[in-house]
This record gives sequence, C-alpha cells and structure tokens, in this order.
Amino acid sequence: MKKLFAISVLLVFVLFPINSLKAEIVLQGEFGNTGFVGPPLTEMSVESLSGEIGDYEIFFCGINSSEATNFNNSIPNWTSVNIGGCAGSPDCLFGIWNKFSDNLGGVVNKCSWTFDAVLGIPGIFRYRGVDPDAPVISSSCNTGVSAIPIAPGVDTEANSVVIRFFVTNGDSPTGTEFFPPEASSGLGFLSNSLSNGSNFLFRLAYGEFISEDGFTPTASIDLDETASWRACSVALRAEPAPPTEVPTLSEWGLIALAGVLGVIGLIVIRRRKVTA
Repeated sequence: MKKLFAISVLLVFVLFPINSLKAEIVLQGEFGNTGFVGPPLTEMSVESLSGEIGDYEIFFCGINSSEATNFNNSIPNWTSVNIGGCAGSPDCLFGIWNKFSDNLGGVVNKCSWTFDAVLGIPGIFRYRGVDPDAPVISSSCNTGVSAIPIAPGVDTEANSVVIRFFVTNGDSPTGTEFFPPEASSGLGFLSNSLSNGSNFLFRLAYGEFISEDGFTPTASIDLDETASWRACSVALRAEPAPPTEVPTLSEWGLIALAGVLGVIGLIVIRRRKVTA
C-alpha cells in the first residue's frame, strides 16, 4: 500500500510539467536591396514581404554620412528598438525598428535622417510565431574600433531567436570564413557592402535559434582591417503554443494518477472484504 502511494505521488511530479510550451518562430521572408551610393540622400526604403496580418517585422538601416546625423521616426508606424553610431566615427549610423504587420506585404517602409548620407543599406526580416504582447526579450549593442566587431550577449528564453547585427564604415570582408556558423540557421541572413571609392559601408544581419533559457554568448565577425563598427543583439520571444486537443503531459499525469488511485481503491475494498 505504501509503495503504491509513493508511486502515485511520484507520478504527480514526473508527469506534471510546468506549462511552458512555446510556438516556433519561423522566418517568412527577408529582403535587403542594394542600397544607394550617392548622390547624397536623406531617406531610403524597403518593401515588406508577403505574409499574414500579425506577422512580426524588424526593419534596419545603416548609413554613412559625411557629417554627424540622426534618424527620424521610420514610417509607417515603426517603433524604435535601438539606434546609435559606430565608435569614434560620426558618419556611421545604424537603426533598428519593429512592429506587427497590419498588411499582407508590399508596403514601402522608409527610414530617414537629418543630414545627407552618401551610402545606405536597408533590410527587413518578417517572422511568424513571435509573442504579440512582449516580442523583445532583451536587446543590447556594442561599439568599437577594431578588426573584430563583437555583438553582446543578451537574456533569452527557450525557443527564442536572437538577431545579430553588424555595421561598419570599413571595407567589406573578403571570402566567407568570417561568417559565424549560426548565420546559416535559416532564420534570416543579409550581407551587403557598398563603396564610392573613398567611403565604405558593410552590413550583416542574421537570426540564430536559442533552445534554452539563459544568457546567450557574444558573437563576432572578422574584418579585413581596423574600422569603426556597431554590433547589436536582439532576442525575440516565441508566442505561447496554440491549444491542442491531444492530451498534454499534465493531462497524461492526471490520467495516470487517476488510474493508480483507482487501483489503490480496489485493493482497499478487497482487503476490507477479506477482513470482514
């Protein structure tokens, strides 16, 4: 009797999981046009990709300006995630914005700034399965002057996606060995470089899947030369998994517990009959 009771208690703890099921974040599309190389401009655009209403979009722009400049609010209806310059270089600026889409795609999105830029590269990722209430778990950026830009580590959760961004006003790296292996995860990858002969702009963005809760490590790339750079990490939260009619582990736990308790009840009744 005591053994059966102990087993039933064990089943409660083993088969009762904490209800933390999450949906999978899936890339719906990516687009990064070739940007522009002079004449100086104060805005650039990229078109939203096809998808469903409610998809999560993240929009990013890097520019090289002959003088210090600032980004304006991006349109339509974008919310700033992180905006800043490269260390030691007022001409290098990078901005990140996000929103949940209210369209099926084909909308022109614009980022603009206050002073003419000679080089610019925009990009956009579109995802499904991002938490609609709190999409960004955490975000952070590093800046520096070196040949190795380092994107910071950030807090993450199980089934989340971390997007890494690198922008520099140095010449673009040669070859493909500088790309980290996480860049081939299928969660977005855009690499673009521009030059007008005297100015340079390179931008890399890619998504990385995170399977467990915790603090994800830093990420880095190798440039061909020392340059001013900015590197960012943005962690996206997966939305709760949709309800299912298939019993969850907690429901199986209840079923198993009910069965064990039923067996215990039958044994008790039989013992009472024997002693009666």
